[in-house]
Amino acid sequence: MIKNTWIFFMLLTVSMYCQGQNQFPDSLLSRFQSSGAIGKTGIYLSISRTYSKNAPGKALFYAQLADSMAQQTNNDSLLTEVKKLKGKIYADSGLFSYAITNYKQSIEFCSKLNNKPALADLNNKLGNVFLRLDDYDQAIGCFFEALKLADESHEILIAASAQNNIGITCNIFKDYSRAIEYYQKASDGFEQAGFKKAQGKILNNIALIYIDQNKLDQALEYLKKSLAIKEKADDSTSIISTINNIGLVFEKQKEFDRAFDHYIRVYNYFSNKKNLKETAISANNVGFIYLQKGDYKNAWKYLHIALEIITKTDFGNTKKIIYESLFKFYEQQKDYKNALAYHKLFMQMNDSLFSIEKENLIRNIESKYENHKHLAEIELLSHNNELIEERNFRQKFIFYTTFLLLVISILFAFTFFRSRKKVKQANAILQEKNIEINRQKDELIESNTTKDKFFSIIAHDLRSPFTSFLGFTQLLVEELDNMTLEEIKTIVISMRKSATNVYSLLENLLEWSMMQRGITRFNPEAIPLATAIHENLELIMGSAQHKEIETRWEIPENLIVYTDPHMVATVIRNLYSNAVKFTPKQGRITISAEKNNPDFVTIFIRDTGIGMNKTLIRKLFRLNEQINRKGTEGEPSSGIGLLLCHEYIEKMGGKIGVESEEGKGSSFSFSLPLIKEKIIC
Repeated sequence: MIKNTWIFFMLLTVSMYCQGQNQFPDSLLSRFQSSGAIGKTGIYLSISRTYSKNAPGKALFYAQLADSMAQQTNNDSLLTEVKKLKGKIYADSGLFSYAITNYKQSIEFCSKLNNKPALADLNNKLGNVFLRLDDYDQAIGCFFEALKLADESHEILIAASAQNNIGITCNIFKDYSRAIEYYQKASDGFEQAGFKKAQGKILNNIALIYIDQNKLDQALEYLKKSLAIKEKADDSTSIISTINNIGLVFEKQKEFDRAFDHYIRVYNYFSNKKNLKETAISANNVGFIYLQKGDYKNAWKYLHIALEIITKTDFGNTKKIIYESLFKFYEQQKDYKNALAYHKLFMQMNDSLFSIEKENLIRNIESKYENHKHLAEIELLSHNNELIEERNFRQKFIFYTTFLLLVISILFAFTFFRSRKKVKQANAILQEKNIEINRQKDELIESNTTKDKFFSIIAHDLRSPFTSFLGFTQLLVEELDNMTLEEIKTIVISMRKSATNVYSLLENLLEWSMMQRGITRFNPEAIPLATAIHENLELIMGSAQHKEIETRWEIPENLIVYTDPHMVATVIRNLYSNAVKFTPKQGRITISAEKNNPDFVTIFIRDTGIGMNKTLIRKLFRLNEQINRKGTEGEPSSGIGLLLCHEYIEKMGGKIGVESEEGKGSSFSFSLPLIKEKIIC
C-alpha cells in the first residue's frame, strides 16, 4: 500500500510539473500509466535524453525520477543506463563531483553484466571528467582501462577515443613524442571506423603540440584544417575550442587584436553556457590580452572573473594558469607584494601538477597496459600450442586411419573393378532418365506458363470488351424507346468496335493455341510479296482511315518469297494493326522491304506513334510478361498477337526485331526466305 501511494504521489508530481511546462506528450502519459516499473523508467529516460541538450534542469529532474523508479526493478542494465545519463548531465552542467559519483555507480552495475564495450565507454567518460578537473593521474588510469577493455572487445571507435584522450594527457605533460604516437593511433582507428569528423579533433590536438614547440605556422595550418572539418560537421563546442587555439597562436605571434577577437568569442560562448572551467580559462585569456595592450582596467575585470570562479572550484591546472596571469598583472602594476604571493601560488600548483612522480605516471600505467597485452598474447600463444598439439594428434590419427582404409580398399579393389562396367551402364541409364525428367519438367513449366497466359487473357482481355458489349446491349434493351437515332448509331458503332476487338483477339488466341498444340502445319509456297501485303492490308485499313493515318508502300514488285501464305497474312495483319493502334490521328505508317542478302528479304513496318522505352521492348515476345498497354484511343492490347508473330516467323525460317524510342515511333521488322528474282508479267 505504501509503495503504491509513493508511486501515485510521484506520478502526480510529474503530471503537475509537466502541465506547467507543457512538455509531457499525452501519448507518453497514457503509456506511462499502463506501464510497469521498467517501462516507466524507460519513459523517464527518453524524456530526460530529449531535454539533456537544451534544458539540463529538466533533464536532471526526469533522470532522478528514472533513477528512483529503476531502484525498484533491480535491473543492472537499466541502472547502468540511468547512472550513465545522470553522469553526463552533471558533467555537462559542470557538477563534476556528482558526475564522478554517478559514472562510478554506472561502472559498478555494468561490471555485473560483464559488458566490456559499455565498461570501456564508461571509463572513457569518467576519465574525461577527471581531465576537466585537472586530475591527470585518475584520468590517465581511466583512459588506459578504457583502451584495454576496448581492445579486448574489438571496439575500434572507443579505443580510438581513449587513445586520443591519452594523447591529450601526454601533451599536457609535454611528452610530445608519446602524444603524437597516440594521436596517430587514434586517427587510424577513427578512419578505420569511418568516423571522419573526429579527424578535426586530432588535427586540433596535434596543433597544440606545435604551439608548445613554438612552431606557430605549422600549428595555424593544422588548426585551419581542423576548423574546416568541424564546421562541416557542425560541432559547435569543438569549433569554439579550435577558435580559442587559433587565438593562442595569434597571441604568441604578438597579434593581440586578432587574438582578442578569437578569445572574446570563446568567452561569450562559454559564459552563456555556464561552463565554469572553460569560462575561467577564456576570461583569463581575454584579461591577459588586455594586459598586453596596457588596458589594466579591463585586464583586471576579466582576470577577476577568472579568479572568482577558481576560488570556488578545484581546477588545478586552470588555477596555475590564472595565478600566472595575476602574477604578471601585479608585476606590471609594480605591486610586488601581490605579485610575489601569486607567483608562490603558481609555483606550488606547478610543482603539485608536474612532480617527478607524475612525469612517470603515464609510463607506469602504459607499462601495465603493455604487460596486460603481453600476458594476453602469451595466453593466446599457449592456447595456440595446445591447438597445434591437438592438430598433430588428429593428423596422426587420420594418417593411421587412412592407411588402414587403404589396406581395406585394396582388398575390395578387385571386386570393385569387376562391377565397374555395370555401374557405368547404370549411370548412363540414370543420366538419360534425368535428361528426360528435366525435359518433361521444362515442358510442364512451359505448359503451365501457357495455361496462365490463357487464363490471364480470358480473365482480363476478353472480359473487358464483353463487359462493355453487354453494357451497351443492356442500355439498348432498357432505353431504346427513349433514345434518338444518333444515340443508337453511336452505341452500335461502339458495339461493333468491341466485337471487332474481341474477334481479333479470339482469332489470334485460337491460332496461337493451335500452334502450341502442334496442330498448325507449315505449308510453304512461292508468294509475290507486294501482292500478299496489299491484299491483307486492304481488309483491315478501316481503323487506319478512321484515325486519318497515312499508309505508304515501298515494296518492290519483283520480290517472291517462299513461305506459308496464311502465316505471312497473320503476321502482316498483326504488325500493321499494332502500328495503327499506337499511332495517333494524322500519323504515318510506312511499309517497306529491303534485300539483306540473296536468300532473304526484310520487311519493315515503321510508324510515327508513341513508341516504347527499353523496359517495355524487353517484355515483347515473352510469354511470362504482361503488357496490357492501351492504344492512343484506348484500344486494348494483350500482347498475344506479337507472340503469334514471333512463333510464325521462326516457323517460316526468319527473324523478328524491333527498334523504338518514346515519342518518336517504332519500327518492327521480320525476314522471309526468297526465291530467285523473277519478272512478274
